[in-house]
Amino acid sequence: MPPPRPAGHLRARGRKGDPLSAARRTLHTGAALLTEKQQARLEALFAVSEHVEVEATWGIYQRMIAAYREPDQKHGKAMMQALIDSVASGVPATLTEIRKLGPTSSNAPQTSSRSSTGPARRTAPPRPSTAGSNTSPAAPPDSGT
Repeated sequence: MPPPRPAGHLRARGRKGDPLSAARRTLHTGAALLTEKQQARLEALFAVSEHVEVEATWGIYQRMIAAYREPDQKHGKAMMQALIDSVASGVPATLTEIRKLGPTSSNAPQTSSRSSTGPARRTAPPRPSTAGSNTSPAAPPDSGT
């Protein structure tokens, strides 16, 4: 017999009929990849005034993804810096959680998570294989057993 669940515990994520739960996967999809049905779902979600924070966060997420997907690394970095600057200064005071992202992002170390496009570091040359060589002076005796 399974242990009793705490009061209010849900078996699955979200609640039936909750628009945020229904749109959870859609919110993680890039704007350019949305189907018409997904676009309609987001428009309906963002039409509700209680979801203004979700809409603002989604917009920031889309800009961040666009910056990471930018093939020109310098342009992608400029896009990300513009996003950080806009979050640090251009977000209304009522969106407190989003406003906290700006100073955090601007204080982050300036490292690139992209892989290097330069040549790889030199490594030691590979050692020759010893699988085919035998260092004993005579061949091993054949065993008849």
